Amino acid sequence: MMKKKTLTIVAAAVTALSLTACQKASSGSPDSRASAAGNGSDSLALPAKAQEPEEGEPPAINPEDVLDNDTTYELYNAYIDISNDLVGRLNDSLNRYFTYVDFDTGFRLLEEDGNYYDCYSVSGPQRNVTDAYELVSNKTDKDELDQAFLDMYPSISALIKALTDIYEYTDQKTFLEDNYAKSQEQHTALLSVLEEYYNTGEVFRTALLEVADELHQEDLEQMKADGYEVLYSLNMVIDLAQKIQSELYEEEAWDENILDMDLTKIQPLYDDFSSYVEAVASYAKNDEALNAEGFYSASLSMFVIHMNDAHSSISKVLEKVKAGEALSESDRMITIAGQCNLTAFSTGVSNMVSAYNSLISY
Repeated sequence: MMKKKTLTIVAAAVTALSLTACQKASSGSPDSRASAAGNGSDSLALPAKAQEPEEGEPPAINPEDVLDNDTTYELYNAYIDISNDLVGRLNDSLNRYFTYVDFDTGFRLLEEDGNYYDCYSVSGPQRNVTDAYELVSNKTDKDELDQAFLDMYPSISALIKALTDIYEYTDQKTFLEDNYAKSQEQHTALLSVLEEYYNTGEVFRTALLEVADELHQEDLEQMKADGYEVLYSLNMVIDLAQKIQSELYEEEAWDENILDMDLTKIQPLYDDFSSYVEAVASYAKNDEALNAEGFYSASLSMFVIHMNDAHSSISKVLEKVKAGEALSESDRMITIAGQCNLTAFSTGVSNMVSAYNSLISY
């Protein structure tokens, strides 16, 4: 029976991308990357460069080598954790702070009669950045992804320090005791690093997403070649749903303006998505096919529910578009699973990814 590893799923939302780390497969399993180095050892030797770079430039990333040994595998997952922090905890903490404080050079609370502000703890991202920096510092040859992280390291470290200072200062409401004595200094420190942080963070995430996508495509090809049809179909359902999301995002089409979507691009993706939805639904009733790949109909049930919800939502929206009808106010307001709007579709896709990761992680 195949031991399923957590594949690199790029979980796309309309406004942000998040990544799921890889769970290393046991050596000898059909999809194990641990055996790619050829000797199965825990050697810390770095994978060979894909090609010689120009002098002074980091070597190009070779996705086939990313998980070739324990060190690069651990570093890759650390990068994924940091990427998720960028759109997760760090983003949430910044949003929390600027809920109370004006985004201006001078510290000023937005509510004139308010006296409170804070942000979230970022101790988790701090650990992830520290771990990644220690790992990459031990690499003799840095590739493009490593260099993108190192370029971001000063600004993300400064951001984490600024947010930590604010968190500690506001956690016990110290600012009320000293009349906001440190607020301006901390606010200035935070603003001073944001532009560089956002710019270098975008470069880092772009580099990581390119590697993750190539690794995932290789996994898909290997699944298909090895005859794991159920696993392949599950991944294709997610991939195609996310491609629909990405296309809608590029077209800036959402619930308020669904008629702006380009059906010549969306319809082919939807047709492929629908075909794999049917395939998964069929496999969900085929115990022999499921058992051959280590699945059970009961364990697949939640994925199928979320898949059907996502498919129902996008199907209803496309019916509206083809009829030339915009979403009504009531359509837009009810965003629960399976409803006729793109928000519900996005929720369904996110739930699918979560169900998939739970399904293959046991």
